[in-house]
Amino acid sequence: RKANGFDWQKSMWSNDQHTLTGGFSWYQADFVYRSQGIDRNYATRALFLEDRWKMNDEWTLTFGTRLDDHTISGDHTTSRVTANRQINSDSNVYLSWGQFVKSPLVEDLFSNTAWFIGNPALKPETGSTITLGGNTKLDKKTSLAMSIYSSKVENAIDYDYSGAKGTAVNIARQKRQGLDLTLSRQISSLWNLNAGYSYVHIKNQADQAADYISDPNNSGPNTYRIGLQYKENKWDAAMNF
Repeated sequence: RKANGFDWQKSMWSNDQHTLTGGFSWYQADFVYRSQGIDRNYATRALFLEDRWKMNDEWTLTFGTRLDDHTISGDHTTSRVTANRQINSDSNVYLSWGQFVKSPLVEDLFSNTAWFIGNPALKPETGSTITLGGNTKLDKKTSLAMSIYSSKVENAIDYDYSGAKGTAVNIARQKRQGLDLTLSRQISSLWNLNAGYSYVHIKNQADQAADYISDPNNSGPNTYRIGLQYKENKWDAAMNF
């Protein structure tokens, strides 16, 4: 796999209340996976614009819009808005709504192996997410981040292994609800230790179906993690378990 590209971002205009930021990105990837029968490439281009509105010392509103052009998945426009309240110097809460697009993996589209066949008709996932969250410092070295979210997805990508070969498929509609907790501790000037917990509940609805049913592949909704990060000057390394 070979890839190249660039990102450009600039604060275009600002005053005491508003900061307007714009940017552009271009990325091209070439995939040559002989073992999977893949020799493909794609390019993505994107434009985005964001306005950060500082209403007062406590409240900030951020609005953003992004246009993506993907040579395989096509053009998509997404937007988001976030309201943030700074409770004090150590704590904040926020509420956000945002749209998203997730293009299929090249392997899901074009693989051709003894056990898996790609699906060139696979559509990108699209949808929106509402998130309520907060961050706080428990002491000078310890911080806690927490959030709950709810997503609605169209054409969610899943996998079907009921036939002679597995393949990727689209699920007409999907709902995802979950939460995330992360506790971080700065154990020295160079080392940071963090632990987290995530939960997600997924329901699917097929075309023409009246109701949503629990996703049978979501058999492990609970995730626990621990990580160790080292950061000094230009060095930034992490281990996660």
